[in-house]
Amino acid sequence: MKKKLSLKFTLVFLSIIFSIVISVAVGSVGIHYINKTSKLAYTDYEGAMDYGYKIEIKSQVQAAISVIKKEYDRFKAGEISEAQAKYNAKETVRAMRYRDDATGYFWIDDKDYILVMHPILVKNEGANRFNLTDSNGVKIIQEIFKVCSSGGGFNQFMFTKSDGVTVAPKLA
Repeated sequence: MKKKLSLKFTLVFLSIIFSIVISVAVGSVGIHYINKTSKLAYTDYEGAMDYGYKIEIKSQVQAAISVIKKEYDRFKAGEISEAQAKYNAKETVRAMRYRDDATGYFWIDDKDYILVMHPILVKNEGANRFNLTDSNGVKIIQEIFKVCSSGGGFNQFMFTKSDGVTVAPKLA
């Protein structure tokens, strides 16, 4: 003959089971919301970093344009020749860097797609870059000129880093 479980034991046992089920449910919901909040926070962080980087680039480009304009104004005032103004602007911009690690740099292509100055690709200066295409098929300089013609903005493309090997996204 089986012993009947006492009412007290049954209630305690059911209470423990109920507590475990509730704890697992509450924990699962908590973990879900923590995960969701973390993903949203990371997305917000990435957006803020991207925005900050774009602001930095824009500010640095404005500084480079100021340097070029100063040399142009000196030429227009008759202080220096056109060739000297171009040389001064080109070499000043060549030396400019940005970012904490100084990996940000500038290059100059003219309206005929000729590479006028590049601090890393010096040997390519004078090359026509009309058909310069990244690994995704983006016509890099053509796309940059389109954005410039439309009033400004940003371009993203793949480009070989200064090590000559690593291909990574670049924002211009």
